[in-house]
Amino acid sequence: MGRILSALKRTFAFFGANASVIVAVSSMLIALTSLMYTISAQNADLQYKEIAIQPRPDISPLWEDVSLSVRNFGLGPAVVEEIVFLKDGKCVSSYGKTVAKWNEEYTEFLKEAGSKVFSSSLPPMPWTKAGQKAYDFEVDLLQENDTVRPNENRYLFRLDEGTRKQLQALDGSVQATVKQKFAQNAYAVPLLLVLCSATNRTCMSVGHAGKCLEETGE
Repeated sequence: MGRILSALKRTFAFFGANASVIVAVSSMLIALTSLMYTISAQNADLQYKEIAIQPRPDISPLWEDVSLSVRNFGLGPAVVEEIVFLKDGKCVSSYGKTVAKWNEEYTEFLKEAGSKVFSSSLPPMPWTKAGQKAYDFEVDLLQENDTVRPNENRYLFRLDEGTRKQLQALDGSVQATVKQKFAQNAYAVPLLLVLCSATNRTCMSVGHAGKCLEETGE
């Protein structure tokens, strides 16, 4: 019993002599624990907010306007980080190009791709252009930093309204065949888009362009 009392006295004496140090250390531990909890809560909040504003982009053919379009199914905007296409076995990127240079190269690519898709998908139609049968369509030029808003469809190329009306006037079985061919041919267009969330914390690529996916580092 005497040993126990002696040990208790020494313990109380130690705490008495070092009370300020013990209080300071305890305060530091409490502050550190509080800081760690705050950081953890902030990270969880940022992750939740990022998920809440993430875009969900996709490149796919749309039959309603007979187009190849970029669509955003997510809750947040999708910001274009880079556009890459494959031409003559080479990857052509928007990165580092002037607007004028990119517009020239990208317009040429979209016109060639759209012409190939429509000429191999649509039946002969009753009009001529420059003395030859042709399909009228229009292109839209995406740029780096352009935004595809939630629930927005941004066409890359689409059949023009007059041509589309003539197509929709054809027999239903013909349209069904055209729709299938158009989907297959449009999906084959070698185009890749890298898009990011508004915070730039989440990025993703959509589409395909062969080896170009590896070159973007995605």
